[in-house]
Amino acid sequence: MFWKEGSKESFISLFQSISQIKKNVITGIAAILVTFSLYFTVTYFIADILYTQATNYYSSGMYQESALTLEKALSFKYEHVYEDKLSAALAYVALLYAEDKNATDTGSLIKASNAYSIDSLRASPLNVLYWRTRARNQYLYFEATKDISYLKQGVESLKQAERTAPTDPKIPYSLALYYGLLIDEEKKPTELEKLRFYQEESLINAIRLKPNYKEAVELKQNIQSRRGF
Repeated sequence: MFWKEGSKESFISLFQSISQIKKNVITGIAAILVTFSLYFTVTYFIADILYTQATNYYSSGMYQESALTLEKALSFKYEHVYEDKLSAALAYVALLYAEDKNATDTGSLIKASNAYSIDSLRASPLNVLYWRTRARNQYLYFEATKDISYLKQGVESLKQAERTAPTDPKIPYSLALYYGLLIDEEKKPTELEKLRFYQEESLINAIRLKPNYKEAVELKQNIQSRRGF
């Protein structure tokens, strides 16, 4: 016989010990997976609660509180929608700092706002809402710094939004408003004529997309009245 006295019992005992170890390992792995799953569920839940709070702050004009809460939300969970909203909140905070004549912090806030906007668009480049946020941010940067280059960047952002959503009448209407701001800043007659042409073209496009667009129709009439048409 190949089995010596007690060898069979020892083998069975060893086999049972190995089986128990396997069971313990599997149980441990399962416990770890459940713990991680629970952790991520809880952190995602907390992040979404913070995002809702931040959105409420933003809607109430409490932009600093909104920005701080959004940063907390991002620390729990990365979402490009959080970054987009944070870029918008920081743009408003930058304007507030500019009104307090705090140029250093204004510049830092604009830089941070712009970085979050770029990140959100890198994650979702065809999201028209993000392009509209970027354009609005750039208008706020202009208001904070009086740097006309931000208005020009805003026009480019709106053009990208228009390419992404060509049937949205609000985008060409916004373009017309931005062209109007550039007209107010422009001194060269040749450039003025170009901007006026672009503005009128944008309004025509907005009204074509939405014939009963009251704001666009009224703006077109006001412009024509000022120009003596």
